Amino acid sequence: TNIISHSAQDTLPQVNSSTGTTPPAILNATPSKTINQQYIQIRITTNESAVCRYSETANTNFSLMSGAFSVTGDINHVVQITGLTNGVHRYYIKCINSNGNANEDYSIQILVDLPPSAKIELSSPSPLKADIIRVKLTPSEELQPSPTLEYSYGTATPIRISLYESEGTWLGELIISPSDNDKIGEFHFSGT
Repeated sequence: TNIISHSAQDTLPQVNSSTGTTPPAILNATPSKTINQQYIQIRITTNESAVCRYSETANTNFSLMSGAFSVTGDINHVVQITGLTNGVHRYYIKCINSNGNANEDYSIQILVDLPPSAKIELSSPSPLKADIIRVKLTPSEELQPSPTLEYSYGTATPIRISLYESEGTWLGELIISPSDNDKIGEFHFSGT
């Protein structure tokens, strides 16, 4: 798991006891950034003990924020957000102290740029037997240049499938020889 944290100082902040109407301050937080995975761990540090929550909607009342930090209640707060998809994700964080004082939105922006994936369809159903099998590769996004598709049996050297583009998909053929009939194969895809 990648733990992303940002600190402007090497030592932990001083813990202040809250009095009156002063809300907790967020001193350190995961910076806004670009990631290429479907999850991120957000870490923040407050200047006093607090409970923190987040929302994807700005100016949400603390009590209505549905995103809960898994570690909170002291000065260090952590939440792992999973299931991220391509695009910009904004998280608005508020923390509340024991006196009920909450800070204004603290915003973190995450740009998710996942690597492309592909759906592979074969002209014959599994299990495959000796034959020439047509392959159709449908990428999750437009690829430049053409993708690479290989197949292999166990630890054998992968065999590259020549592909040509046809209306947003990529087509090719793989040849299965009689000596490959009882082998288990796998595909290897890459594209940018």
